[in-house]
Amino acid sequence: MTTDKPENIIKPTMDTLEQIRGYPSGRYGAEAKAIKDMQKLGYTAHDIVSCYTDMKKRPFWSDKALSLMSVKGQIGEWKVNLKPVDDRSSYLNQNLPPRRGA
Repeated sequence: MTTDKPENIIKPTMDTLEQIRGYPSGRYGAEAKAIKDMQKLGYTAHDIVSCYTDMKKRPFWSDKALSLMSVKGQIGEWKVNLKPVDDRSSYLNQNLPPRRGA
């Protein structure tokens, strides 16, 4: 019996967010766990980064640090309302695994 392990999206997601933020995560372990939790719920690296960038555009988050723990709390609502970031943005596609069905 073979069990397929899900693709590890932690490193590519964290690398992409570091590029967007301009600095490494100060809470790598906690943010990595948030990514793992979101992946278990069916969200992709693209979903996570898109939700992060969309949240950062909002006035409340624009001048604050945004952790992936906060993204984890909002990604379901974000996904339901389908508020994606422009898919042509280069940082979304550089190191992330392809979206399902792409």
